[in-house]
Amino acid sequence: IEMQKGYRDAHLMASIPYDSRLVYECGSDVVDVADDTELLAGRDIAAHFLADGCPATAILCNNDMVAIGVIRTLLKNGTRVPEDVSVVGFDNYLYPGLCEIGITTYEVDMKEMARKALHILIKKMNGEHYRQGISIVEGHMVHKDSVRSLEGGSESE
Repeated sequence: IEMQKGYRDAHLMASIPYDSRLVYECGSDVVDVADDTELLAGRDIAAHFLADGCPATAILCNNDMVAIGVIRTLLKNGTRVPEDVSVVGFDNYLYPGLCEIGITTYEVDMKEMARKALHILIKKMNGEHYRQGISIVEGHMVHKDSVRSLEGGSESE
């Protein structure tokens, strides 16, 4: 939901019309990491994207496992990544070799996230006042092979 809000806000700030048809949802927010739910969600998103005639040049996924499902489905159906469609993940939580190509992703500072969560937990356990709500944790882009550069090659070139 936060990614969708950011997507809408970015369009508003850039004076670009928001098109809800370009937002594909993968169903439940509850994911069992012991099964292939995220990979299947990525497959379903890519299938809808392909059925809609590839209406965009890039797909932003809510995590890297969904991005793998998207990439595998696009490649299986003859759509080249990144030449035809760029794919971006979120979390940089993959072991090498899980995907055919390196996924460009946004990596959140997990140590900082854990530090903030632990700080709140300790305050709550001690009955101290703590600020409720969303905490912003910084991160950075990890540039790999799944995004096409504006010059035509892959982003990592």
